Order: sequence, then structure tokens, then C-alpha cells
Amino acid sequence: MGADDAVYVHSWSGDSYALNLETGEQRPVLEEDPQISYLAINDDYLQVVYHHPNTGELCHSFLDLRTGERHDLPVRGVSGCEYNNGTWLSYEIQNSFVYTLTPAEGEPVRVDAGYRNIRLLEDYVLLMINESSNRISLHDLSGKSLAECIITERDYGYISYELIPSDTFGGYFVIINNHDRSIRLFHWDPAKSQPGTDIPFAPIPTPAEMELKVQSRVEELENTYGLNILVGLDTEVNFYDFKVVQATDWDDILRALQTLEDALEDYPEDFFRQLRYGEVQRMEIHLAGTITASNEEYTDTYEAFVQEQYDCHLMVVDIFLADVGTYYHEFSHIIDSFLEWDAMQREDALFSDETWCSLNPSWFPGYSYTYSWEQYVQDYSCFIDSYSTINPTEDRARVLEHAMVGYGDPFFEVGTVLTEKLDYYCRCIRDAFDTTDWPDIVLWEQYLP
Repeated sequence: MGADDAVYVHSWSGDSYALNLETGEQRPVLEEDPQISYLAINDDYLQVVYHHPNTGELCHSFLDLRTGERHDLPVRGVSGCEYNNGTWLSYEIQNSFVYTLTPAEGEPVRVDAGYRNIRLLEDYVLLMINESSNRISLHDLSGKSLAECIITERDYGYISYELIPSDTFGGYFVIINNHDRSIRLFHWDPAKSQPGTDIPFAPIPTPAEMELKVQSRVEELENTYGLNILVGLDTEVNFYDFKVVQATDWDDILRALQTLEDALEDYPEDFFRQLRYGEVQRMEIHLAGTITASNEEYTDTYEAFVQEQYDCHLMVVDIFLADVGTYYHEFSHIIDSFLEWDAMQREDALFSDETWCSLNPSWFPGYSYTYSWEQYVQDYSCFIDSYSTINPTEDRARVLEHAMVGYGDPFFEVGTVLTEKLDYYCRCIRDAFDTTDWPDIVLWEQYLP
């Protein structure tokens, strides 16, 4: 219920409106944001989370129910935020303990909470919760500590992120959720507490500083893994069958580089250099924005795609949609190309599409995969999902992706077709690659019997 005595509704169809319970009148709100994914409301503000129509990234707005004014979060690339009378507190997608405080007046600052959670209270005070030391503390908007409390009787529970102000007793009620599912309520009066440690703030890096940081990270990854990585305006926008929007925000790119590194470090040493074979001697990764089909009749967006161009394996990734699983999936397509090339060089090569397809159940139509939900649901132990039934390489990519991400249970149970597929693919990889310095079990082999 809003301050204007209306109920705010966000329907499954994507419509958002204020409903007057007395008259039944419906008033549309935020019609310019058709991709709203979340609404929340308190007495003063309507919080809106939506996907940007061009980049797909999450955007945040607050609608002041008292004035009708809309306030858009001034920083990008965040997954959560709070707002109160011109002050924003937001946290990043990849690290929920790194906050950006944007005051109503002055420049934004970076707050590294050090594995502590920070909230913005209605009275312009920062609340910091330190789970490891049972501390809660209040700070002003400069980070100076105002009061601190150590809760000694927690019974191995955790502190709720919600503090309830008390008009009757003053101060706040603190909720402790115990691991035995019981709840305890404490009262804390900050006026009777001593200050603790201040929160250190740091200035937000300038665009030039961020660009240098990104360039340094790119060079580091390129030198470590033997790849070419293109970012920002260096990425291409037109490809065969696809067109791409460039991603130019340095914060977004830096987070994307971290996700890429998280995926790269899961492969054995020298793995990617072995993917130089025949005429293909380079691998190029473009960290970009939204990917759509060149044919405008198709309106779908894509997480990533891989193409082979002359002497180069080309991978293009939408950094706003991709996670480590995306990279595992796309690298599998490149592995496939290497296995096919290797099979043409060696008569005794283990890999072949015919052998792979022979692992499918009798009801499945051989090599000519068909995108068929009806076929997929006949036996969940044969395919990861219906997307796997498009063709053999997508089937293999989904198997390897799930094995690496850790989605093995219940997919790779002993004796299932999926486990046989995983075992065969893992043996094909070891057969084609030089595994001399590999560990006994690499990540994608973790579910083998």
C-alpha cells in the first residue's frame, strides 16, 4: 500500500499500475519501462528494477510517491540498491560487499565493506552488520562510527538485515534468526553505546584510471592463457549471422574480465595453446553487449556464439548475460572443432560423431538431431535439456557445461546415457590433447564413476 492509498500491481504480463481500492480505478505507472522485473514499495517510494532494452543490464529507479518524481540510479552495473531523499547505496553484481555510496550532494565514493553488509536507514545513517564478530554499528554518511553493539547471545544464529525502529522505547529492535529456526528479539539503544571503527571510503576511479586498469587485466589474461581479448570500442559489431552492441562501461568490462578469468583458470595449464592447430593459430574473445541475429526477422538475443574465421577461433560474449557456464559451453564448441581436426589427422583417433550418436536411445533419430521437446521428455537421463537435441555439438556443450559448473546431480548418475556421453567425451579429450602435465582428474571429469 502506498502513501496515496493505492495498491501497486505488477502483473505477469508486464503491466504495472496503481489500483485505487475505493474506486477501482487503475492508473498506469512507468509505462516507458516495459521490461520491469521487480517492484517493491514502502510508505514513500516505489522501487523499480528493469532490464535496459538495448544492453539487457539491470537498471534501478525509485518513484517518490509523495511528489511523483522519478529518480534513476546514477551508477551502472549493480544488482541491488537503496534510496532515501537523494542518497543511494548500491552494490555490485560480482561482489555484494563492495558498495557505492552516492550522496545527494558531493561525489560518489567506493565502500569496501570487507565481508560485512551495509544498509541505508531512513534517517540517513549507514548500518553495518558484521556476521563474523556479532557486531552491528551505525555510521554517518562520511563513514564515521556513531555507535556500535556486540551481541554476545546469538546461539549460533545470524543477524537479520532489518532493524526495526521503536518510537516507544527509542533505538532499534534487532532480530536474531537461530539455526534451530527459533527467533530472538533484542533491543538496542545506540544513544547508550560507544562508537566503534569508522568505515573507510575511497574515491571512485576516473574513467582514465579504469581504462588503464582494464588494459592491465586484459594483458595479464592474454599473457597467461595465450588468447586475444577485445573490449570496448575495439570489439566488432557485425559478424556473419549476428550483430553486436559494444559494451563501453569500464566497470562492466572489469567485472566481465573477472568472470572470464574464473572460467579460464578451471582448465589445465597450456590447454588453450593446444587449441592452435592446422591453420587455426589464434583465439579471439570479444567482450560485448547485446547480441542479436543479423536477420531482423529474428528478435531473440544470445548469450554468446563461436565462429571459425580463417586462422582464428572467434568467440563473442554478451557480458550482461554470460556467466562461467557460458564460457564452458562456448569453449566446448572450440574443443569440438579440434577433435574433428584431430580425427582427420589420425586413423586411431577416438572421437567421431557416429560413436557419439550411437550413445543416444533407440527412439532418437540418429545423427539428424531434431529440436523436439516430446522426444526429450521421454527420458531425462539422455539429454540435459531440449536445447541439447539441436545437434551433436550442442549436446556435447551442454554435457560439458553442466559437468564443469557442478550441476552433476541428478544428471550424471551411474548407468545413464548422460554419464556414458560424459565418459566418452572426456576420453576423447584426453586422447587428442597432450595431458602430460594435467592433474589426474580435471574439472569436467569430476562426475565420472
